[in-house]
Amino acid sequence: MERITLKDDRLRIIGYVDIYPNGDKTLRDFSMKILGYYDASQNVTRTFNQRIVARCDVLTSLLNNN
Repeated sequence: MERITLKDDRLRIIGYVDIYPNGDKTLRDFSMKILGYYDASQNVTRTFNQRIVARCDVLTSLLNNN
């Protein structure tokens, strides 16, 4: 697994994206709370409670909803 740290324009950590070998991703906020998932095999982005929000990878847009 690879972890990417997301920062704002003041270089404060706002979240993390965990990328798995199969292409799936998990988005976490700065406190490590899960905000959403990207399922690469289905090409679907879901919220933390599994509601589909897009049929593509828009995972980081879920940070704005937090």
